[in-house]
This record gives sequence, C-alpha cells and structure tokens, in this order.
Amino acid sequence: MKQYHVSIYRHDPSVEGSGRYVDYTLSTDARLKVLDALDAVSKEYDTDIAYRASCLMGRCGSCAVMLNGRALLACQAQVEPGNSRLEPLRGYLVVRDLLVDRTPHERVIDAARIHLDDSGFARPTGFTYGKDLYALTLCTDCLVCQASCPARNEIPAQFAGPAVMTQLARYARDPRDQGARPTTALVEGLHSCTSCMTCSEVCPRGIDVFGQAIVALRKGAVGSRLPGPKVQDDMTEMFRETGLAFPKSGPLLVEEMAEAGPKQGDVGVFLGCMFQTRHKDDGRALVKVLRDAGHTPVVPEGLVCCGGPLLWTGHEEEARQAAATNVKILNDAGVGTVVTACAGCGLAWRKEYPRLLEGTGLSPQFTVLDVSKMLDARESPQASAGSERLAYFLPCHIRSQGAADDARRAAEWSITRSGRTYVEVDFPECCGGMAASADPQLAARLAAKVIAAAEENSIDAIVTSCPFCVENLARGSRRARSKVRVTHLLGV
Repeated sequence: MKQYHVSIYRHDPSVEGSGRYVDYTLSTDARLKVLDALDAVSKEYDTDIAYRASCLMGRCGSCAVMLNGRALLACQAQVEPGNSRLEPLRGYLVVRDLLVDRTPHERVIDAARIHLDDSGFARPTGFTYGKDLYALTLCTDCLVCQASCPARNEIPAQFAGPAVMTQLARYARDPRDQGARPTTALVEGLHSCTSCMTCSEVCPRGIDVFGQAIVALRKGAVGSRLPGPKVQDDMTEMFRETGLAFPKSGPLLVEEMAEAGPKQGDVGVFLGCMFQTRHKDDGRALVKVLRDAGHTPVVPEGLVCCGGPLLWTGHEEEARQAAATNVKILNDAGVGTVVTACAGCGLAWRKEYPRLLEGTGLSPQFTVLDVSKMLDARESPQASAGSERLAYFLPCHIRSQGAADDARRAAEWSITRSGRTYVEVDFPECCGGMAASADPQLAARLAAKVIAAAEENSIDAIVTSCPFCVENLARGSRRARSKVRVTHLLGV
C-alpha cells in the first residue's frame, strides 16, 4: 500500500502558542486529492481539523490551501505518496488550522465598489460576452492567486492583489459598466504588480489573470491618459524615438556586429534592448555560444525592442509596432531559428506575438529558442568540481514559457563544466526585477530575500537568464553589502 505522510498546520487561537505542525500517516492504494487526505485524516485519527469545502468540483473556490508551499484548491490537487505539508493560505490571518480570515479581502472589494455600475446606461439589446469578459467571470475569488503573488504578500497595504484586479477588469470590460475601473486599479496599486505572471499560472479556472486583467487595466489607464510611472513613460518615449527602451551608451552592439559579422547565416540572433546597450558582453557571449555550437549566427540590423515591456505596462500599440518590425526583418533574413538570451524577450516572442500580430498578415517563419537550448552543444572540456559555489535563479519569464527544466539543465551544465560547484537553492520565486521601473522599493525588498537565501546557503555567485534579474539582484547584493556576485548564464 502507498504511504502518505502528511504534516498539517494546527492552530487554535484560544490556546496560546498552539501553532504547530502535526504529522499523520495514511496507508492506501487509492490516489488521494488534498481534500480526500484531509477527510481521511479527520476520520482515521478522529481529529477536528478545520478546513473549508463545498462543491468538490473546483467551482466554488472555498477549499484553497497551501500544499508544499504552493496555493491550490484542495478538491483538485493530488497528494503524492511520501511527505507532504499542508498549510493555510499565505498572507492571511489564521482563524483555525487551515481556515483563514477572508474579511480584509472582502473589505477591499466593498471599498472599491466592485459591482456593476450601469446607472444611466441604456441596456443594449442582444448583449453577448466577449471572450475576455467571459473568462474573467469565471473567477471564484478563491484567493489562490492572492496567496501566490509576491507583491501582494510583501506589501498588502499597497497592492490589493491579482484577485481584486480581476474583479476590476471584469467590470471594465463590461460595456454596461460606468465605473472608472483603471483609476480605482491605480489606487489599489496596479503598477506594483511585478509582471511575474504567477497569478496566471496558478489560477484554478485557467484565467490569464496578468494578461486579461492587469495588462488590460494598465492599457485602460494609458488610454485614459492617467499618470503612470515616470520611468515606464520614459521607456515608451525612448522606443518611439529610437526603437529601443533604453538609452544608448556608445554604438549599439548590432552596429558593431554588422561591420564584422556575416550578412547571412542559419541562426538569427535577437539581442533586444539590454544586450545592445547595457549588457554588451553578454550579447557577444551569445554569438560565441552559437558559433561554438557550429552555427553561423547573423544579427540583422533594424531590430527593435521585443515589445514585451511596452505591452506589459499598457502600451499595446507600440508593442504591436515592435512585433511587426521584428518579424518582418527576421523573416527577410531567411533563418530557420532565432535565439535570444533574455527571458522577457523569449516570452514576448512565444506568448505575446501571436496576438500582437493578429490582422497584420505576418507570422514568424522560424522557431524562437532560448539560449539554454544551445548551451550543451558547446565544445568545452569537463573540469573537476571546484570550491566556488554557484546557484541558478530561475527568472519568472523563463518559468512562464514552460522552459524551467531546460534552463536549469543548462545552468548546471555550464557551471559544472566551468569547474565550479552547482548548488540547488530554494530561492523565492520573484526577484522583483520587472517592478524596478514602477516600484523600486518593492523591487529592493524582493531582491533582498533572494540575496539572503544565497548567503544562507553559502553561495558565491547567483547565475540567472534574465538581464532584469541580473541588474536587480546585483543592486540587492550591493545594498546588503554582500559578497554574492550576480551574473548572466552566458557569463559563466
């Protein structure tokens, strides 16, 4: 029989110091969902564990808990044989055991007047839901996204969280609603979202919370000419003037490579903004990796920002222009593969471009890959493990592409081949790098947690695959006066 060893958080507020984990063992051949395990423990151990459950079908959202640190619905998620840990939702006051107090969340909903405001509006005949509005109505307010959100958990008084943004976006998209939803979203901390997209990944109803709610509200704010973060507005203006989101510091890397590099090749290189301006050495390393793998990389002139940072801050029209420009240039280059080393660029190409290119008649005639797919093809001698300890920090935008395993393998391969010791560290999921342009204080707090985790594990250097992570974590290390270095994977 299978053995399930379940450690459950128990707390009785009437008993001082009662918060503790209690271990229970279940023996069964059946596969257990979390709710099955809770029911079985309650029955077999005759214990009164407090937890919520209602529909048992993932429709009511009442049974959300944390399983091994991940928020989910107890009626949907499976418990694997072996050791498991069940806790109440992160970021909420515990009423008892696995029950949390939802009152603060409900007060925010009430205070923000999140209900249909159709006063003075003539109801349209034949009204139908659009796909985005329909998707948003599926939200059950289960709070899984709230408990998973790094920004909401760090600054709950400043950022109301993705569930609140989902409800605001629901009414913003309803043609009957007369409420100023983007304005309310700004008050509730819209720009403090780190754009990590965790909310979309964990939603039990499959809602793209980040895209259909947060980005939509940011787009609404831009369309209403509401004031946004100055750094983000400057980035957009920079794109309009130069095609890049960051200012030049001397010649662009693409200009340097255009003079010395081949005009034709089998692999296109997409440098984006960061590798052309602030991280040129990593851009050169990307080209070298491809050459070492036996390819002839070409860096076409005229490529612009990937458009991801523009889209994710609400500037959709500029993002569409960027997508169309980049696809046309790389299609004309005749390459079968395009490689990038920026997590955000890769995510924009793979996730956002299909929608941004709708109606243009354009589509990429090539496959877009992250450089991690190419690293194990390099010819370099195997070195013996050294004393320097390096750990890989997984960028949110690599995870959102579904490329986490490839990235981790590439990091381990690169680190061990370089003669250093690869160490697995359970880092916080988000470093706050994409939040630095809107909420630098939040970005600093999230980066500090990653640096602290590195120091606790005696890590000499953090390796990552995103230039935004590199910059924010490096700032965090300097602020903490830490000796932990931060480098892009290409710099190993």
